[in-house]
Amino acid sequence: MFTRPRLQINLKTIQDNYLTLKEVVKPAKAACVLKNNAYGLGIQPVGKALYQAGCRTFFVAHGWEGAQLRPVVGKSRIFTLQGFGIEDEAEFKHFQLTPVLPTVESVYEWFKQPFNRLKPALQVETGLNRLGVSYEDVFALRHLSFSLILSHLSCADDINHPLNLTQLTTFQKFQPLFRNTPFSFSASDGIFLGKDFHFDIVRLGAALYGLNTAPHHEKQVKNCLRLMGPILQIKTVSPNETIGYGAAHKTTQTTKIATVSIGYADGIFRSFSPKGILHIEKDGQIFVAPIVGRVSMDNITCDVTNIPDSVLEQTKFMTVISDFYDADDFAHTVGTIGYEVLNNIGHSQRILREYVA
Repeated sequence: MFTRPRLQINLKTIQDNYLTLKEVVKPAKAACVLKNNAYGLGIQPVGKALYQAGCRTFFVAHGWEGAQLRPVVGKSRIFTLQGFGIEDEAEFKHFQLTPVLPTVESVYEWFKQPFNRLKPALQVETGLNRLGVSYEDVFALRHLSFSLILSHLSCADDINHPLNLTQLTTFQKFQPLFRNTPFSFSASDGIFLGKDFHFDIVRLGAALYGLNTAPHHEKQVKNCLRLMGPILQIKTVSPNETIGYGAAHKTTQTTKIATVSIGYADGIFRSFSPKGILHIEKDGQIFVAPIVGRVSMDNITCDVTNIPDSVLEQTKFMTVISDFYDADDFAHTVGTIGYEVLNNIGHSQRILREYVA
């Protein structure tokens, strides 16, 4: 018997997604975002796969993440989106990391570092109002040299939102101030807004991992995950019995219940019940089992009454996420976004990971 959930991560699919999106953004350069442990999927195996696919520019959040990535990406440029943190000073010193700096003060602090030999990137404010130097304040920095000018879109997943054009116009105002410096504006969700939004470098993040970041556009990337939980028990429950905490589900007929070893400690939202499903893929067929009862810390219960015994007898795991029902489908069911789904699952130390090349 197996008891721990498993997550299969297809590195070849991630590489294929990168190459597909690289073609979309040409002639802009395609960089890869591997923050938060590559969205929870493993910064070193994912980073190595993308390096082998040809990527030479990477973005992480913090210096310590850049230190983890450096051994598998050679001399590639690594940017840290959260800037320069003094707690990570050793990492910046020894691993040649380039901070993306969001304030005038942080720029001057960086240039005071005795070990610094790298030009930082500069984040500018265009309308997201999160991080970045305003157009008015940037004039104080015109005498300095930067490796990249960067900003971030607020509503890129909505092709008709007027803020997209407003931000674009604002970002373009910075170009005459830094004529010989590359610019980066779009992340995954911005690349399908058109070439005007690409500039010199596009930052590919969630789309690398198969998420649909542009719902207005036909999805061009593929799911790279299979998340499964082992079946611990299948039992027959009589009519008028209740299932799980709070007696949240009551049977109306004789029902076969499978208890599957995966729960909210593994990143499965409690709101996955009662609308969620688990499934079995067998010989080209999909067998769906609706969740009954509440998702608990360790277990999910689902109704397998309509799945043939011959299939159940040969099945050790039930699948949560796959090509059939991907992370975006899961996110829609629980009322969130695919980004959060990947991050939640990625935080679980109980899930066994398997990398498929």
